[in-house]
Amino acid sequence: MQALVRRCGHACLTSPSRRLRPLALTHCAFRYHARVSLKCRYISSRSDSTVENITVPCGSNGSIQLHVDRYTAPSSLPPPVIIYLPPGPICSSPDDSHVTSILANNIAATVVQLNYRFGADHRFPTPVHDVLFGFDWVVENLLGSRSGKLSAVNDFEHTRVGVFGELVGGGLATMLALTECHTKGYRISAAATNDPILDWVFPETVANELSVEPLSNKRSKKNSKTSFWKDMQHDPILQEMLRSRTNLFRKPDDWFDPFISSTLFFRSAGVEVPKSHDFGLVDEFQELTLLDQKDFLREQLQLSTISNTTVNALHTDDGQGPKDEEEAKKVRKTAKRYPNVGSRLTLPNFYITTGHQGMLHEQAAEFTHLVRRSMVRTDELRDVDPELSIMHAEQRASHLIRDPNQKHWHKGWAEGVAGVAQWFREVL
Repeated sequence: MQALVRRCGHACLTSPSRRLRPLALTHCAFRYHARVSLKCRYISSRSDSTVENITVPCGSNGSIQLHVDRYTAPSSLPPPVIIYLPPGPICSSPDDSHVTSILANNIAATVVQLNYRFGADHRFPTPVHDVLFGFDWVVENLLGSRSGKLSAVNDFEHTRVGVFGELVGGGLATMLALTECHTKGYRISAAATNDPILDWVFPETVANELSVEPLSNKRSKKNSKTSFWKDMQHDPILQEMLRSRTNLFRKPDDWFDPFISSTLFFRSAGVEVPKSHDFGLVDEFQELTLLDQKDFLREQLQLSTISNTTVNALHTDDGQGPKDEEEAKKVRKTAKRYPNVGSRLTLPNFYITTGHQGMLHEQAAEFTHLVRRSMVRTDELRDVDPELSIMHAEQRASHLIRDPNQKHWHKGWAEGVAGVAQWFREVL
């Protein structure tokens, strides 16, 4: 019972070697614009596999379905495992099921489609819990003591577990990669995402105006930030995200959780948390989650460079945002060190694809910059040559501009998925 309570409190503990998972953190990025056309040849089928559907219980919160395509060909090494997270409720595609088969047909790996839940009936943090329960099942049933587990020495480059996601699934894949990248034990060593949603936080004044009417040219000239949001106002993804937030989240504070806004693993939000008004704790499950968040923030203060002022501005004792307007005015984007020194985490390789413009392009560019900066800082602690550190970071974190005709809902994206499989073959 105690283990179940811990799990429902977003602190998952499945074995002595697994560390508790909290539900709060920060954000990452660097601009890398390499225009590519992922025109890879892909195979239509394979015979050396078995397919099965698995029901995984999620504590007292129902269950999820996993579609598992097991690679069964004999080999001296166990096959790598790739977890696929579908796009979710934002701009979903009727052809999502083809992604798993394309991945499976283009890499000698076991591919798992993890069908997390996210909607009006399964609001945040349900999708995060679903992904973590699904990952635990993969570890216990597909990895065991094999491909994903590391030896006592620091040889994390030999781990063979990857994750791939699109849109909401891309954000969740990023979260999983950032929190399951232990230097010892099981880890995600490679994360590929297409149009990931990495930040649900927008300035409320801008969000309100975008939802009512276009911003005036006069205002955009006075404020460069407003001008940026004016340029984004016709982005269909941004509009749908703004419309969906009230259905997908219980209260505004949830948008600021790095487990759904992964950029916030590396920086503060830069805006105050909107007042929750009538939003309140729905049940004990939510209350436990909030307590875990506050405990985690206190722990992070001892390890990172984030100031007490910033934390207090973002999370007051009552969870309702900044204490007053004066404090809200002081909120700024503040860099955070992630992973923290002593956390025993090492960032995985990232492969991010987006269009050449738009909200998701901007989020991916910033995230790539922050990830690279974190990698360089880690190398500096190891006395690695600065130039080599920068080159190493650029190789490990890529932001690629896909062909304009390739989108997550477009049939041509099959070639893009084959390109992702090719990348996994190179890094796993």
